[in-house]
Amino acid sequence: MSDLQHSKVVCSLFVFVIALSLNGCGNDTEGTERPQSQDVMEDPLWYRSLSDAAMVLAAQKRLDLMTSTSIPANRAGPIKDELALLCRSDSVVDLVEESFRRRKGVSNAQLSAYMEIFGRIRHPRFARLLADGLGEARQEVQMNALEAAVIQRSAELVPYLLEAFKSKDGYVGRKILSALIGIDSPAARSAICKSVEHKEESIAVMALSAVGGMQLTDALPEVLKRIYDGPDQVRVMAAWAAARMGQSSGARSLVRFAVDRSFGAKARAQALQNLTLLRWWGAGKGIRPLREATVAEVVLESHVFLASARDSDELVWLDQALEGDDPLDRDIALRVCGRTGDSADLLRVLAHREKLTPREMVVFARSLLMGRPEGSLSFIAELIDTRPALRLSLINLVGQFGRPGLRVLEDQLDRDTGDDSAWTLSLIGAVGIVGHPEAETVLKRFDASPDRRIWRFARENIRLIEQRLLKSALPEYRRPTGNPAQR
Repeated sequence: MSDLQHSKVVCSLFVFVIALSLNGCGNDTEGTERPQSQDVMEDPLWYRSLSDAAMVLAAQKRLDLMTSTSIPANRAGPIKDELALLCRSDSVVDLVEESFRRRKGVSNAQLSAYMEIFGRIRHPRFARLLADGLGEARQEVQMNALEAAVIQRSAELVPYLLEAFKSKDGYVGRKILSALIGIDSPAARSAICKSVEHKEESIAVMALSAVGGMQLTDALPEVLKRIYDGPDQVRVMAAWAAARMGQSSGARSLVRFAVDRSFGAKARAQALQNLTLLRWWGAGKGIRPLREATVAEVVLESHVFLASARDSDELVWLDQALEGDDPLDRDIALRVCGRTGDSADLLRVLAHREKLTPREMVVFARSLLMGRPEGSLSFIAELIDTRPALRLSLINLVGQFGRPGLRVLEDQLDRDTGDDSAWTLSLIGAVGIVGHPEAETVLKRFDASPDRRIWRFARENIRLIEQRLLKSALPEYRRPTGNPAQR
């Protein structure tokens, strides 16, 4: 045998051994069924076919890796994701809880890792374990515990959150308040009400928004005080909260703030948005002059308010702007027509569609996501079919409509010939954005796809959907101990 032939044989053997080793060191996929053409690929849904005992073994391996000091940083996140997915089994929940309780001398990073796992799946037993992290002096651990508390939303955490809240402001304070807002308990609501007096603007604004949204009338006396006290944004949000609780003085204050040039642009625009949400249409006379303001945000929001109020002068202006040649006016009109939520404004734009540029079509389509008038999805679907150059810009938008958009995506998939794999992959990604159990069913059509990229990408999106839904603790995403059946 020549040296060249010998080298080729050695190289072939080397490649063969590497292939065998890669095939044997995957994600505990023994027994997993997959398309024949994907038999050497790692399955993103490998955990679904495991028995309960196999899930426990897989989880133990990952816990050992997570608590080791040699795990590379780029592998830490995926290991936590996999542990959360394995927690579909109550036996794995037992294992993780036991591992956490018997920890000794774990590092800052390792304790943070546990907190991150507890933030990936909502489970009452994990909620009880967060107390140690919330009381930690080490900021990294406490921050990850707070992220998990937002997911767990357990009343048991309120005492620990309140204790931490005493000495925290800034980002940490906002995160604590965010966790309290998600918890249905008298103590949490009381803390939210007290937070409207907080000295930090961002925390006070969050609290006022929550108080108004939940109509926590116990806070009304302090809310009314804050209309006259504090930064612009605090005063605007206090006025909105008061109006939400039936105080007409709150709405009148919003009108005053909107026209007050001494207020910042962001606060004035927010006041106008709040008036639109409150449907305080009697303010139209005071708002009309703001269309001539020099601040772009104020101009746009004044048009949105007046169009939503079906102000006759504003509706005439919209038609003129769509017919005219001023691109700035037309841009405003398109954004306004999408945001009002009135199907008459969708028809108004359709009457002038031949004049619109592709960019303007996309601007209008994106604004429809905010207003969602009847016919929005049909219009976007028609654009996708008739304007091929726009379809990649619009398809993810359909997914953002949630379940209603799923019907449009299914129709696109039914008509997809498969000739353009980039388009197929875009459709799969848009279905993944929907993030609902029904989206998983749609993606299962690719289980037998001969195209490796498409097969894998569909399953990756199913996995992402499951990861999101585990945070909501949907029962169909967990299975009881001892049930090895595949879902």
